[in-house]
Amino acid sequence: MRGQVSVSFVDILRQRLSEDRFHLVNAGVNGDLVYNVLKRLDAVLTRKPDFVVILVGTNDVNATLTPRMTQGYRLWKGLPQQPRPEWYRANMLSIIRFLKEETRARIAVTSHPVLGEEMASVANDRIRNYSAILFQLAMQEGITYLPLYERQEEYLRRIGRDSGRPHDADSMLMWTSIFRHYVFRRDFESIARENGFALTTEGLHLNEAGAAIMADLVETFLRDSA
Repeated sequence: MRGQVSVSFVDILRQRLSEDRFHLVNAGVNGDLVYNVLKRLDAVLTRKPDFVVILVGTNDVNATLTPRMTQGYRLWKGLPQQPRPEWYRANMLSIIRFLKEETRARIAVTSHPVLGEEMASVANDRIRNYSAILFQLAMQEGITYLPLYERQEEYLRRIGRDSGRPHDADSMLMWTSIFRHYVFRRDFESIARENGFALTTEGLHLNEAGAAIMADLVETFLRDSA
């Protein structure tokens, strides 16, 4: 998650850890699927990381929701096949094993953020399924699993927003929200409120509350593992 069209949890962590010895690198690329991340892992090696936190998969799920999204992602990101859970699992396993073999880093995988705020939606059902893949891989490979989706779902239930606005993969809401931010200089929090979301700006990208939950998980992982 690059954090250019949302609040960046990496920037939050930089502020929190400014007095510590951590040097944080955001290696996210807008729109990437796990297949794209796998192809550019050599760039990670040049950093000689002590820790690697992997958050990728929202676009993999989003690409399965409608035929237009599937075709759009395949063209935009040069995908050799249609995104499917089995392909996601295979690519993620390759990423984990590459990092285990080529670095000494302590590795964590993060379940996916909510996709829209209707917990009973098809989008979030698929997010849960893809997150279950990550949990299984983490247990199998002996790495850390960070429960982002689970914490965000718990938050929405606690504030009574778990039946909130669903994600619409084919809508123009993301683009109009980006326009409001970069052209009219609206902050992500006001855009999120106008769009009716508590954890995301427009159902896809995190606002401050959503990013803070991710930052909490990563901060704990870093401090406990250091």
